[in-house]
Amino acid sequence: MSMANRGRQAGSTSGRDRWLPLVFLALIPFILLRLGLHPVGDPDTFWHLRAGSHLWGTWQFNGPDPLSQFSSRSWVLHEWLPELGLAAAAALGGLPAVAWLACALIAVLFVTVYVVCRTWVPVLPAAILATAAVFGSAASLTPRPQLVTFVLLPVVVWAWLGTARDLRVRWWVVPLSWVWACSHGLWVAGVVTGAAVTAGLLLDRRLSLQQAARLVGVVALSVVVAALTPVGPGLFLAPMRVSETTSLISEWDPPSLTSPPVAVTLGLLAAVVVLWARRARQVPWTHVLLLAVAAGWTLVYARTVALGALTAAPLLASAWPVREDDVHPSRRAEGVSLTAAVLASLALAAAVLPSLAAQPLQPHRLDQQLDRLPRGTVVYDEYSLGGWLLWRHPQLAPVIDPRVEVFDADYVREHITTLAAGPGWEASVARSGATFALIPQDAPLSAAMLRTGDWAAIGNDAGYVLLTRRS
Repeated sequence: MSMANRGRQAGSTSGRDRWLPLVFLALIPFILLRLGLHPVGDPDTFWHLRAGSHLWGTWQFNGPDPLSQFSSRSWVLHEWLPELGLAAAAALGGLPAVAWLACALIAVLFVTVYVVCRTWVPVLPAAILATAAVFGSAASLTPRPQLVTFVLLPVVVWAWLGTARDLRVRWWVVPLSWVWACSHGLWVAGVVTGAAVTAGLLLDRRLSLQQAARLVGVVALSVVVAALTPVGPGLFLAPMRVSETTSLISEWDPPSLTSPPVAVTLGLLAAVVVLWARRARQVPWTHVLLLAVAAGWTLVYARTVALGALTAAPLLASAWPVREDDVHPSRRAEGVSLTAAVLASLALAAAVLPSLAAQPLQPHRLDQQLDRLPRGTVVYDEYSLGGWLLWRHPQLAPVIDPRVEVFDADYVREHITTLAAGPGWEASVARSGATFALIPQDAPLSAAMLRTGDWAAIGNDAGYVLLTRRS
């Protein structure tokens, strides 16, 4: 082969190496779009929509619960910022707009993790790691305030990894923590990240007393500013109130190690360990503690698996072996490719969702029957339907909804026993004053009600049956 032919072949290979990563990068937003292209069905989405509507009308962030006559505790709207956004989307475009907003935030999540990972690695590995992080979060990517947590966590991890590298104090984390505290209860994940890195730097003996004081100050101020949200210091009590009933909620169960998101996240964590094991130099404590935090998020609760994935991806990027001969596309081509792909994917979502997400996964074919019920009608409902009833049928009085923190824990347990037609179910239903019931068709309570002859089925949809008490 002549020198000229070899040169042309090398140039062709170099060009292909430059463009193939961009093609792969441009395809990913369309692949991830599948995670959001479906009807709204998360039970919690609907009460967040109702909360946002309540806030737009009253601007009351805490106080007696105005939505349920069966609640016994005050309602603290500590996730008010995204709730306002969700309600605004629903007012502008209904449920399709809510579903589109979720698609947009999933795209933003991918872009955020990708940009963070690009700090350390080229386009292709950054795209792979960002995709893995999103898939590791897949079980939680529904239209809820937690999407804000998922977007902000990799930013904070990136900031603290930067501090671990150059010891610079990134004070902008403090106002970001305020925004986070206005958005979701897992704002503490940012504080935990900062505390882990600060502790690691102390163990690595890299800080002077003055530097340590500044970093501790960032962590402490990130907590202090949380008390300056419209909710006030009561924000700190919210996690404790929720913890009383976490044992009754499936998303707070330990994760299944065989579920795909958990497997992907564990794969990210394992890859970090493997790359560290191949390094000649000692791994700093900052990174070891961050890995421990990520593993903890992954293994403790199903709900926090996403936090593990979003912490592990930047950590893996920082350990990724980068070769000097890696081919890098131009930053401009990279930016154009990613921006065009994201915008095109969201345009596709906007075209598809008006028909796909016009109705929720809840039993919407019963809407007309439910709309005809008088205001104040008590409906004995299942937990997962309460939020939808509050939002779609606000004239009704469901006996429970997913805001379990406003209900007494014993009341929630009694409701679970009643749905199972356990001892005392008839007395429990009678005490509620319910004249209608909307419960799963296969729930023991449904069969028990029909057996008494006092209840009759008048409709069914989506696996639920609407029952009425015979007069």
